[in-house]
Amino acid sequence: MKRINVSTLKAGTKYDQPVYIEGENILVPAGIPLKQQDIDRLAKWDIDAVFCDGAEIGVEQEAEREKMKVLKAW
Repeated sequence: MKRINVSTLKAGTKYDQPVYIEGENILVPAGIPLKQQDIDRLAKWDIDAVFCDGAEIGVEQEAEREKMKVLKAW
């Protein structure tokens, strides 16, 4: 699992796999944007890293993902 420093997290960022605090504690599910409140809470709890098996979803990837949802629903 990839380690991501909390100091590098940005509000609005999405990942294609769940982001975990530690163990099996999910911070945000796949495809759900991080909120500033989430990041602030991690700092308050003195958590310096989160973990994810996936990758950050960029704008282009998000558009492709939405396109695939539409095609599957059709």
